[in-house]
Amino acid sequence: MNRHIFRRGNLYIKRNLGKAIALFLIVFLLGNVFSASLSLRQASSQAAAALISKFKVIAWVESDYDPTEFADELPEISEAAYMKLAALPEVAFYDNSLSLIPPLVNGEDLFILGTEHYEPLDFYLGINHITAGRLFTPEEVQSGAPYAIISETFAKTQQLDVGDEVSLTYDVAMLPQYNKAYKDPNRRTLAFTVIGIFRTAEGQISTRDIYMPNNALIDEILFIDMEFSRSLGIELTLEESLHAINKRTFYYALRRPQDIRSFGQAAAQFIGDNFKVVYSTDQFEHYIGPIEATSNLSGLVFWLSSGVAITVLIFIILIFMHSRKYEMGIYLSLGVKRPQLYAQSMYEIFVVVVTALLPAFFTGQFISNELVSSLLVKLANHSAETSFPSRWGNLSMAEVYSLFRSSSTSSVVLFYLATGVGLSLVAVAISLIYIYRVNPKEILLEEQS
Repeated sequence: MNRHIFRRGNLYIKRNLGKAIALFLIVFLLGNVFSASLSLRQASSQAAAALISKFKVIAWVESDYDPTEFADELPEISEAAYMKLAALPEVAFYDNSLSLIPPLVNGEDLFILGTEHYEPLDFYLGINHITAGRLFTPEEVQSGAPYAIISETFAKTQQLDVGDEVSLTYDVAMLPQYNKAYKDPNRRTLAFTVIGIFRTAEGQISTRDIYMPNNALIDEILFIDMEFSRSLGIELTLEESLHAINKRTFYYALRRPQDIRSFGQAAAQFIGDNFKVVYSTDQFEHYIGPIEATSNLSGLVFWLSSGVAITVLIFIILIFMHSRKYEMGIYLSLGVKRPQLYAQSMYEIFVVVVTALLPAFFTGQFISNELVSSLLVKLANHSAETSFPSRWGNLSMAEVYSLFRSSSTSSVVLFYLATGVGLSLVAVAISLIYIYRVNPKEILLEEQS
């Protein structure tokens, strides 16, 4: 009996090719909307998650005032206020750093970063990791021991290894704007012992060559600052120089990107109106906002189109069934059971729907790709920069584009087919009420009259 159902269904499709084509086109158009919205939603959701995973959420405080408005003394934030920020529940780790780029006599550029912790922030975040030697101990950081952790690049160029002692000679006179008429000795040697060598993780950017305890850099920074000022005819007291270098930057690693808003609100109570909190993800927000909006919009389009699809399919199928009521009356009068008619109708619809959904998926994917390209072009045109030049996250426009291609096609296909076929079967099931109400005697009598 089942083969009769399939045979009758195939014969009906062949004899009523116009109706089948009409249903095919309707399902094909709806399938394009389903495919594009599903693909765009999943791709944008995955792209947003991948973007978040590529960025470390670091916060720090910057001035937000006009210096000309303060004649005597510029506003400052106390160290106690900085420590209150570090104690907020949104903060997972903090560090404060002095930095030094000594004017080396050999002309090389080295970036030396100080740390207040035995594990510098970049190591805590996993941006750098030790390949030889060790990190600092708390005692070494506290005492300002002349120890350093150097990059693999610096170690290779200088042929250094763990345990080697290094002496870097620098000359303050090599600084720009230095007054060359100042004759006093201004050369100095920075000596340290290599205790560790680090490598930067793949896909990350590190502009740091050497890490040392903050207290090991204070004397060097004081010397450079005071010698440079003297060359310009400015005599700084030790207290003035110490006050200047103590304006170090505090960095706060937040636990989650979602903590940005609550941290900012809490921080505003401690830093006042003359300062602002800056995040390593500020430029990242330029991308994540439109991406999340795209995900939400595509989801809304999918559910609205699902409702439209059921309504349209029910209407079309009811029209087709009404035109077949005489045929159904004959089948029922010949002893064909109603469930067999149900099965035949479902088979006919299923053949047309699946035939339309398969090509619609690929055209929908093409539409989705075009929408993604258009979105990224707009993002690039409205952005001063097209990448994130930060050691806490580095992403080019090409990588942002590739993130949209990282969605799992198989899962999209399965959900797409299940949704399309499921909506069609729901529409058919509702329409089958018409078959249930068919009375073969009334139909035949009506046809005869």
